[in-house]
Formats: sequence, structure tokens, C-alpha cells
Amino acid sequence: MIDKDGNRERLPVSFDGVKVRMVAVKFWESVGNFACPYVHKGRKLIAVFPDNDVKHTMWVPYDVKYPNKN
Repeated sequence: MIDKDGNRERLPVSFDGVKVRMVAVKFWESVGNFACPYVHKGRKLIAVFPDNDVKHTMWVPYDVKYPNKN
């Protein structure tokens, strides 16, 4: 996503649940009444979800958010 100034939208993402870094959003996908952003991790495109449904402080991949559901 590109804002009105021509900059990519960036979100705080944690790929391991500890270290947080700012990552550019490639696109958003609608999931019911919610939208999740897709970001690149290396060459892989992955969806990330908020760490908390009320106050988003960082975004994490599904396997980090729900480690035992694989």
C-alpha cells in the first residue's frame, strides 16, 4: 500500500514473537469483516495478524500467534 506522499505503508512486525521491526505492506486481504496485511519475509509473502485484537502494538505470522495449531 502506498500513501498519498508515495511512501509504502509500514507496520511493526515480529517474525519470532520477540524482535520487532518495521516492514512494508505489500497488500491487504479481506478476511470476513477483518483485513490482514501481507508482507515479505525474505522472498516469501506471508500474512500477518495483530498480536492483540483490542490494541495492535505489533503484527505476527499465524504460526507465531498460534504455535500449536499446525
